[in-house]
Amino acid sequence: VRQLLTETLLLFLAACNALPVCAELPVARLSAIFPPGGRIGSTFEVTISGLDLDDVSKLHFSKPEIVAKPKLIEGSAKPEPNRFLVTIAGDAAPGICEARASGRFGLSNARTFAVGDLAEATEKGGNTSASSPMEIAVGTTVNGRCDANTIDYFKFAAKKGERIFISCLARELDSKMEPVLALYDGAGHEFERSRRGGL
Repeated sequence: VRQLLTETLLLFLAACNALPVCAELPVARLSAIFPPGGRIGSTFEVTISGLDLDDVSKLHFSKPEIVAKPKLIEGSAKPEPNRFLVTIAGDAAPGICEARASGRFGLSNARTFAVGDLAEATEKGGNTSASSPMEIAVGTTVNGRCDANTIDYFKFAAKKGERIFISCLARELDSKMEPVLALYDGAGHEFERSRRGGL
């Protein structure tokens, strides 16, 4: 009986060893790149965020005119985690392209990246009330983030009879935001509103 139990146990262990063992490696997932675009002919810093972005050392763009290199810690040869210096060549065409990150866990999913020919500005924050708007020049692309259920205010000077188009790219840049734009005059009176992302 003891020999039979031993043989049965050995047979059971052999069967267990024969079972396939599955293990999934992490997959690099890029959730955001900020700013989500830049001006033709410029070099600027971007920050990426996501999951399993360990040892990310490269950013790849679908436009060959865009290249990125890791930003180094000041006074060191070590790169800052998830920070890059992006250069857009002067002959790049404006439009939307794709950006991917690569590191220890391979190439990430793609996120959209906008290439434009307007001056660029980054929202500084603190402009969540009508009394403290961020002042911008006409003909500027503003890169910003908006928290849920908040309003960001911007101020610009316009001349009488001047035609100005205001556009908020959200879905085009993989954002889930549903932008509502409202335009006020200098006295604070609203005279136009759009839920389509453009005025």
